[in-house]
Formats: sequence, structure tokens, C-alpha cells
Amino acid sequence: MARQNNNKSNQLKKLKLIQSNLSCSQNKLSLFLDYYEISEDIAIILGQVLQYNEKISKLEMSFRSSYIGHLPFNKLISSLANFTNLKSMTLDLYNNQILAEGAYQLSLVIENFKIIETLNIDLRRNNIGDSGLFKLASSLQNCKNLSTLIFGLKSNNIQGKSIIKSFSALAQIATLKTLTLDLSKNNINASCAIDICSELVKNKTVQNLEIDFSENCIGNLGLFGMSQHLLNSTQIQSLVLKLSNIKITDEGLQCLANPLFQGKNNRKLALDIQKNQVSQQSVSDLISCIGKTQIEDFKFNFDEMQRKLDQSCLGFDKSQFANLISLDIRFGNLIFQVQMVNYKQKNGSIVS
Repeated sequence: MARQNNNKSNQLKKLKLIQSNLSCSQNKLSLFLDYYEISEDIAIILGQVLQYNEKISKLEMSFRSSYIGHLPFNKLISSLANFTNLKSMTLDLYNNQILAEGAYQLSLVIENFKIIETLNIDLRRNNIGDSGLFKLASSLQNCKNLSTLIFGLKSNNIQGKSIIKSFSALAQIATLKTLTLDLSKNNINASCAIDICSELVKNKTVQNLEIDFSENCIGNLGLFGMSQHLLNSTQIQSLVLKLSNIKITDEGLQCLANPLFQGKNNRKLALDIQKNQVSQQSVSDLISCIGKTQIEDFKFNFDEMQRKLDQSCLGFDKSQFANLISLDIRFGNLIFQVQMVNYKQKNGSIVS
């Protein structure tokens, strides 16, 4: 009897834990259990709670560093299979080591989200590997209304030519307009990075693309190949590239000039090239180059400068930027922001 009472008491505590971190309205459910260990018992209770809310259209759940084991994760994720009315889901599974098998279980659930429009999945530090990524990417093709996809894949042991088929699957999502991919800290080399970009630009509906390739060994060759594909895309209007610590040098920055000049439709460009072996002069040359392109909004993030620089040293003369509306340059804590909304091109000259 004492043991039975103790079990009931433990179950009650677990239920109260869930209730205290649960927020639910008519169409939205939010659950945040970051840093709590999700045991099989808690996963079962969570599943029961979720089953009462299957008609909602918006779901937010966060289990950051929750040490979810294989069985608890399967029980938790399978409880979402009947959430067929979802239009928006945010699922944060950062640092849980769900592995390829967990990614497969998640893919089986995603296949049921036929009308979902916005999907934000953070799988950083889960070691899902190439096979796990492919299962997830393939399942997304069943999401017939998906327009925004945010995919956190940092530190997942993604590498090699076998991953290209995953990005080919993403390129086949015919409704996608905004795509954000965090591919940092994987084992992606130059050839692989180029192939990834080659596949992604085959998607003719994506207008806003953000890719984080930081801390991969991509180098100058990879940078040049990627930029050829991305900057020559006819449909991408806004491009964000995070390229911190990817082994590029001055030669790599210089190679960006031609793709920038040839850019066909890109209006917004953001580059982060911190922790690379590039000189201040190369940075200045690149910024000056922007003024001769069709880019209207340019953001640039670089390391702390060794010496103080004025605007003229970096090519900030407004008369050089016929098409530019907004300029945001950051060197560590040193920030240059220039708004040129009062400037326009008329009869070949700049007037205010």
C-alpha cells in the first residue's frame, strides 16, 4: 500500500511539473521542459495531455538538453501523429542525441502534417547523421502548404556525398518561400558545400535563403562555387550566408567579385566571415564592390579591427552606392550603419 501511494505521489508530481510548464488556448499549445529529464513515465503523461489538444493549429514545444532516451522520445513524438490541423509548429530538441532512429520516428509524424505552413525544428547536437537527415527531408515533401522551414542541424555528423539527396528532397518542396538551414560544425567540405547549394537553387519558389556553414572546412574553392550558384539564382531575393571559420583567405573574398556583379535578382545580402584569414584591405575592396551591384540592402559582419577606420577607408561614400538603401557593417563592437533611403538614381546621377 505504501509503495502504491508513493507511485501515485510521484505521478502527481510529474503531472504538476507538466501543468506548470504548459500553456494552452483555443488554437495554440506551448510546452517548455528545457533541462528536465524526460523519463518514459513523463513521456506517457505528456502523450495523454497532447491527445486532448489534437485540434490545435499552433504548437510550440521545447525540450532542450532533456536527456530524452529512445523509448521516451518515441512515445512523445508518436503522440503528435494525429495533429493534422497544425499550421505552425516549433519543436526544440537541442542537445538530446535522438540519433538517426529518433529522426526517423519524427519523420513518420511530419508526414501527417499535410496543411502545415511554418515548421521550425531545432535538432542541433543530436547526431542524426546522413540517414536521419534524409528521412526528415523526404517526409517534408508531404507538407503540401509548407512555406517557411527553419532547420537547426548543427553538430549532427552530416558529411559526404550521400547527404546531397537530402537537399535534393528539400528542393522539391514546391510551396517553400523561406528556408533557414544551420549546417555549422558538421564535416562538410568544399565539394559537398557546392553540391548542397547547387541542389537548393533548383527550388524555384524559395525567395529568402539563410545558410550557416560556419566551422566547416570549405575554403576558397567552396566559397567560390557556392557563390556562383547562390548569387546567380533568379528567384532568391534575400540571401544570408554565415561563413565563420571556414578557412577562407583574401583570395576567397576576391573571388566573390564576379558572382556579385553577375547576380541576377538578389536584393538583400548578409555575410558573416568572422574568424577567417582575410585582411582589412580585402574587406574594404569587397564593400566597395557592393556599390557596383544591384544589391539594395547589405549587411556584413567581420572581426574586431586592429586599427580605427573611417568611412572613406571602407568605401562608404554614398555616391558610390547607386542602388543601396541600407548598409550595416560590423567589426566586432565597431558598427557602421548608413541609411540611404533619400537617394535614388535619376538620369544616371544620384539625387537626394
